[in-house]
Amino acid sequence: MKRFHLFPLAALLLASHAFADTETVDGIEWTYTVSNGEAKIYKDYESAAIPTSTSGAITIPSTLGGYPVTSIGSYAFHGCSGLASVTIPDSVTSIGEYAFSGCSGLASVTIGNGVTSIGNWAFSGCSGLASVTIPDSVTSIGEGAFRWCIGLASVTIPDSVTWIGWYAFSGCSGLASVTIGNGV
Repeated sequence: MKRFHLFPLAALLLASHAFADTETVDGIEWTYTVSNGEAKIYKDYESAAIPTSTSGAITIPSTLGGYPVTSIGSYAFHGCSGLASVTIPDSVTSIGEYAFSGCSGLASVTIGNGVTSIGNWAFSGCSGLASVTIPDSVTSIGEGAFRWCIGLASVTIPDSVTWIGWYAFSGCSGLASVTIGNGV
């Protein structure tokens, strides 16, 4: 009969799994995970990364729990319809799929200079989105990233962008001006 020691196995499993934690910054309770010394804004199965009742302008913290915030996870702010504006810090490198989808009250987004990718459907259904600045650090814009952003009037895509996914600006009925950089 073979004997197995469960403690080393359990320790290995726990070390490889990131657990959600929370921290309150500027009166907002943020949910995040830490992996490889970096924090990721996180949505669990029951709630968004912040209370969905949060309204107005928010600035995503550049650190949580002493760790740099480097990504915004999938569905992190999905359905937070009371958000009016969001500022994403330079520490963030990726915006996940559906991260802000359905945030109908979101009027403006300032994306930090560290972001390299905007995930599929990241801002889809943000019908109030009138202003977004895509920084020179972005290299890819995912499928449907700004789909149904009917308030979006103009977009400038920098030379750094080499890929734009299908339907990225589909349904943007207010879009009157698009400037596409030379990298696409």
